[in-house]
Amino acid sequence: MVSVIIDNYNYEKYVHESIESVLFQTYADWELIVVDDGSKDGSFEVMERYALRYPDRIRLIRKENGGQASCFNAGFETSRGEIIAFLDSDDFWFPNKLERIVETHKEHGFVAHEKHFSDGTRQIIHTGLGKDRGRLLRNYGVLDSYDITTSTLSLRRELAEKIFPMPEGDFRICADHYVNFAATYYEDVCYLHEKLSYYRIHGANGFVNQSSGAKTDFANNTLDYACVEHLNKRLVNDGITALVPHRSIRLTDAMRKDIGEGFEIIAGNRYVIYGTGNDSHRFGKEIVDREGEIVAYCDSAKEKQGRTHRAKPVWAPEELMPRRSEYDLLIIATMLYYPEVAEKLEGMGLKRGVDYIYTPVF
Repeated sequence: MVSVIIDNYNYEKYVHESIESVLFQTYADWELIVVDDGSKDGSFEVMERYALRYPDRIRLIRKENGGQASCFNAGFETSRGEIIAFLDSDDFWFPNKLERIVETHKEHGFVAHEKHFSDGTRQIIHTGLGKDRGRLLRNYGVLDSYDITTSTLSLRRELAEKIFPMPEGDFRICADHYVNFAATYYEDVCYLHEKLSYYRIHGANGFVNQSSGAKTDFANNTLDYACVEHLNKRLVNDGITALVPHRSIRLTDAMRKDIGEGFEIIAGNRYVIYGTGNDSHRFGKEIVDREGEIVAYCDSAKEKQGRTHRAKPVWAPEELMPRRSEYDLLIIATMLYYPEVAEKLEGMGLKRGVDYIYTPVF
């Protein structure tokens, strides 16, 4: 059975769709625990109507306001499933979400997946891509997992029991980051390149709307430091060697170090970089510093094709196969649109690991 935990605070307009996205799952063996964090609007009444209609499937917890982590703790405490899946009350799932993660959890304790960003309808704004960063965490005490958000992550119970109850005070929002952080210490995430949920952008999102605080905390690794501090207490208590918190290193610096371990540039080899944004500039510097040659850039935007970028030509994707003899390797340097790019390349006959690679270290 899957225990689905929905955390809610003042999302009267959206929580019904979150609940219904669970009700309409193709996988039927689930329980839904909806935790209301002291809402002041009418969302509790909305949730109560569903709980009364489906008393055997939905349990409703009403508590004083304490933040997202306190909701996670309350939901997990009453859960009974072998798999724990989380869903924010302003997001919603695809009907096959649980079916896919249950199958994947047969071999993996920590599962996440891609998501669509939505304007509140089922219209896609853009896609998001996440990737596990176990090595960054263990080597540098920081973790690039910000795209693995609440509604995309799930844990097997034996892994969740190592994490919960989680600290509450430092994670009134962004509790999903602590779950990512702690889970990745114990087991790298199995990341499904499938879009199984919608992340709703509605103007009142708890994290994306923070003009200061949360965003600044992420930029300065403040949340990572808090995660290290709390995780270390648990590790020491369990007799496990603690992580070393690298307060002097920023996330981007850790990623730059990580590129030396996970991304090999061969001197004299010829490279094409897919993308012309900031990531492509960083990859380009690594190539030049390691005496590789940048032959060209490639971009899907027609207005950029046929021009130059940093004194190199910009090819259209359709040129990559006919000009294959002109370069040794194509490097994808675009995070948000990697799945679409990879699908396009495979359709042209280019093979990952042979003709192109994706190393999302920035």
